[in-house]
Amino acid sequence: MTTQVVPAAASGHVTGGNDRLAGLDVIRVLALVLVLYTQLASWFRTDGEPLGASSLVDDFLVTPLRLDADLRFFGAALIFLVTGFLVARSAARQGPGEFAARRLLRVFPPLWFAALLAWTLVALGQPAVPGVGDADVDDLVSGLLLANFFQAPGAALVGAAWALLPILAVYAMVGLLLPVFRRSPWLAIAIQVTVCSVLLSIMPNFDTVAAAAGGTIGAFGTAVVLGEVIWLVWAGHSPLWVGACLGLACWVVFAWADRLGYHAGEAYPLALAYVFLLVVAAVLLGGSVRRLPPVDHLASRSFGILLTHQAVTAAVLAPIAGHTWSALAVAAAVLATLVAAELLHQATERPAALLARRLREGAS
Repeated sequence: MTTQVVPAAASGHVTGGNDRLAGLDVIRVLALVLVLYTQLASWFRTDGEPLGASSLVDDFLVTPLRLDADLRFFGAALIFLVTGFLVARSAARQGPGEFAARRLLRVFPPLWFAALLAWTLVALGQPAVPGVGDADVDDLVSGLLLANFFQAPGAALVGAAWALLPILAVYAMVGLLLPVFRRSPWLAIAIQVTVCSVLLSIMPNFDTVAAAAGGTIGAFGTAVVLGEVIWLVWAGHSPLWVGACLGLACWVVFAWADRLGYHAGEAYPLALAYVFLLVVAAVLLGGSVRRLPPVDHLASRSFGILLTHQAVTAAVLAPIAGHTWSALAVAAAVLATLVAAELLHQATERPAALLARRLREGAS
C-alpha cells in the first residue's frame, strides 16, 4: 500500500506566510551557538587557558549527560537532523530538476566563498586552518569541489565541510529516489538507511582516503536520514510505529559506526538521541513558537556561520588571545564570524536563491 505525498500546507503544519517552522529556526540558532561554543572552547582549552564558561558547561551538561568535551558534535547533530527534515519536506513538493538545482545552489556557492576566504587567510599567513601552514591553488580547487576529502594529502580549508559529505550524499539519494519518495516515502527512507549500512560494511575493508570518506557518509548519513523520519511521521505519511522502526534502524546504524571508530567521540550516539528529542519537540511546538526577527535573521545565515566560523575565529583569536580578556577575544571572534557570514549571505546565498526562483518560474 502506498501513501500519496501532499504538500505540508494541506495538513495544517504551517507557520507564517512563508511556510517556515519557527521551532526549527530556533533549533538552527541553537545549533550555531553550540558550534561556535565548541570551536571557541576547544581553541582556548588547547591554548592552555580554558574559558570560564567551560567549567560550568562541563559540570552541568557534559558530565551529567555523558557528552563529549566542549559539547563536540551536538551542534552538528542538530544541523544533520534539521537538514534531513527540510530536505524531505522539499522533496515532497519539488520536481527532480528544481530539487537538484536548489540543492546545488544551496551548497556550492557558499562553500566556494568560505573556501576562498580560508585560502586567502592562509595565504596571508593567518592561522586560519589548523594543521595547514600554507595552501596552493591545487588546495583551493580541491576545497571548492570537496575533493580534498577523497585524496591525500588534502588541506581541509573549510573544517565544517566534512559535514557536507553525508548531507550531499543524502541529497543525491533523495533525488534518485524521488519517484519512490513521492509514492512511498517510508520505502525511500528505508533504502537510504540500507545504503548507509552497506557503506559501513564495505568501506572498512579498504585503506584509502576515498574509502574513509565513504565510511563517513555511511556513518553520519543516518543522522540526516533520521531527520527525514521525523518529517515522515509529522507530515502524516506514516504511522508512528513505522517511524519508530525506521528511527531505531537509523540509530542502530549510527551506533554501529561508533563501534567501527568513525566517530571522534564515544558519546556521539547518546548526543544523537538527545538531539532527536530536541528536534521532535521543536517540530511539535513549531506552530506555537513566536517568530522573532533576530532568530529569523540568524537562521537564514546559519549555513554561512557554519562554513566560516573555524577560519575566522582562528584568524581573530591567534593574534589577540592572551593580550586581552578572553571575553573580549570571544566577542571579537563571534562578531567577525557574523560579519563574514553576512558577506557570504549577500554575495552567494541571496543571488543563488533568486536564481533558483527564476529557474522555477521559467520551468512553470
